[in-house]
Amino acid sequence: MTDGGTARKSWRSGMRCAVIFVKFMSGIALLWWLGLFSDIRTSGLIAILKSPFYLIGAFLCMLLTIQIYWFRWYMLMRAVGIPISKFTSYKISYFSVFAGLFLPGNSGADLSRLTYALTGIEGCRARLAGSVVIDRLAGFLGLILLCNVTSVAAFCAGIRTGSVIILSALSFSALAAWFGGILLLPFLLRVTGRLCGKAGSERVHHVCSRLEEAFLMYRVVPGALALAAGISVGAILIIVGIFYLLFHGMGSANVSMIALGFSVPSSVFVNMLPVTPGGLGIGESSFSILYRLFDESFNTATCASVFLLCRVLNVISSLPGFILWVFFRRNQPLAEPNGLLKELVSPEG
Repeated sequence: MTDGGTARKSWRSGMRCAVIFVKFMSGIALLWWLGLFSDIRTSGLIAILKSPFYLIGAFLCMLLTIQIYWFRWYMLMRAVGIPISKFTSYKISYFSVFAGLFLPGNSGADLSRLTYALTGIEGCRARLAGSVVIDRLAGFLGLILLCNVTSVAAFCAGIRTGSVIILSALSFSALAAWFGGILLLPFLLRVTGRLCGKAGSERVHHVCSRLEEAFLMYRVVPGALALAAGISVGAILIIVGIFYLLFHGMGSANVSMIALGFSVPSSVFVNMLPVTPGGLGIGESSFSILYRLFDESFNTATCASVFLLCRVLNVISSLPGFILWVFFRRNQPLAEPNGLLKELVSPEG
């Protein structure tokens, strides 16, 4: 290797280390901020133990949400003819929920789901990658739709502060951007593939072509896309119900459903940002800020603690995913992230 190649490799390694350090320090700062407002006395965990039925109800709803997300992905895969059994898809989906707790942001669950599926399912790798992307886009649509509905409800209820108006405008802009993105995605892949092909990057050109074909397959099954969007709305409504139960379990009966309807999907979206493992600290801080923009009857400690308790329930409910992976995993390990491109460009994909 030449001196120039060695220098470039060292530079890339240094930049990766710098990015990891920044993410780590960001997570530490957010956790420190969260610790200033939440502890065992102010969080109400002791109070909720005195009302275990709310906690049990929230836990059962969390388990139900995981099953709904699995069914949505399985339905999208079967809609384009991916030959995968219910148990295999269930195992992969449940394991991704557990793995997402340790990867940066909730989007890490999508990476683990994709790598695990590509390791053992032959002949449809591009469609698998497309199903994961479409599944995530359907989830985004559910979040955006609920934010839009609650924005209209807030306006009708007389909540018309400057912050609420700005957030409402952003939610409607996000809806327009979603539809624009879903329509332009195959076109962008085609253009990117052609440009890369002319530039001599045949591997990237092949990947883009395969993914374009996979996305276009979903245009001929609009019923599956509509069902996925409906499932997404139902799932986020259940998550809103989880927060409602946790607030009641902590003795906070006067919960604003409008505030929950906007702050829960918004904070779930922010929680997906790849900053800290599982979005820890990101979701708590965003939920506290957004909820109090609509309803100031609860302090920051209560709001952050409710999200933190919901996270604890998610951790507990995801443990079966780890058990399934341990006892029913394949002989081969998870694919390396750098091997994704190789899997996608294979003739079988």
